[in-house]
Amino acid sequence: MRTPETISLKSRQLIDFCRTLTLDGDISDEDAWELGNFLNENRECCDDWPGDELASLISKIFANGSVAEYELKQLASKLGSIEKKAFKIFNKEQIAESIESFSPYDCILPSIPTVVSIKSDSNPDESYSVDLSVSSCSCSDWYGARRHFQPNSLNRCCKHIAYALHKIKKDLEYPEWLQRLIDECRHSKKGLNPKVRRGLCRSSCSLSSS
Repeated sequence: MRTPETISLKSRQLIDFCRTLTLDGDISDEDAWELGNFLNENRECCDDWPGDELASLISKIFANGSVAEYELKQLASKLGSIEKKAFKIFNKEQIAESIESFSPYDCILPSIPTVVSIKSDSNPDESYSVDLSVSSCSCSDWYGARRHFQPNSLNRCCKHIAYALHKIKKDLEYPEWLQRLIDECRHSKKGLNPKVRRGLCRSSCSLSSS
């Protein structure tokens, strides 16, 4: 089926649910069962993309009552493909527009008292330590171009900080502009441009753990 130019509310809810399954980077038997249950309980999602593709794949996976390793890999690949297509539909330009919509105020990254370990994109055996309380990272990009900015300013957002914010999403409620910022960094695999001048405002843009 051809990917649509717009995504319905139900399909968006399905995509958001799929994102919770890919938070840790792996798809397990339990994740596959959870997705199957979600589709069974929300059958209207199966009428449009991406529900139609997922329903077909899930049916094949559970046809024999068990889940094989290669089938989990197929599901992981399908979820990754769907997320990339959905991101293009949501339009990257809306990310910048969402951030600028807070003008004349500048947004800041949330101060969350937790340290998250994020694997390197280029070397799976290497990990970076992200301290979300001050938006710091142990990667060379952060130390070379970002550490001199004030704590939690957007200029400090390397891609690993965005990955960390995505990883702990289950415990937080993000405003739309921040979710779009995270999506942009994850899909471009780049942090925000540290050369863009940004200020701080601790009014409407801060977050706290729930």
